[in-house]
Amino acid sequence: MLELWFETGFDKILRDAWINGKVMCGISAGANCWFKTCSSDSLKLQLKDDTAPMINVDCLNFVNAFFTSHCNVSNENTNRLQHMKESLKNSNLVGLGMSNCCAIEIIDDKYRLLTEDASNYNIESYGIKTYWKNNKYVEKYIDKSDTFKSLADLLIKD
Repeated sequence: MLELWFETGFDKILRDAWINGKVMCGISAGANCWFKTCSSDSLKLQLKDDTAPMINVDCLNFVNAFFTSHCNVSNENTNRLQHMKESLKNSNLVGLGMSNCCAIEIIDDKYRLLTEDASNYNIESYGIKTYWKNNKYVEKYIDKSDTFKSLADLLIKD
């Protein structure tokens, strides 16, 4: 999808819409696209191979962060949180992971998490912030408060 957007110039149309205050949204891969880069399991579909590895995809870079949707999904072939950890090892980016039943809402320079009671699915919905600092991996849960907070604060390695 992103390749097509870059080839056709649709990425520029989306950026203009975003700059002009239009609502941009998406779930799963549709959320990934707004960030600088993301984790993707697209090789599994492309190769029709459930054992294909996760890959990093360059995205639209509206938000300067590494994004991983479904970060709570882990099985014998895929560990999304581990992939994000490894991808960030030599990066200056902060990683943001959203579990199933969780979203991040960004308005201008503020954000908040939107979570749903996911107990019917035997999971807790959460957002996680990850990064490497001084060769140490840091992983923090993002506050679930309804209050909007500074996006700049979320994207720094504190």
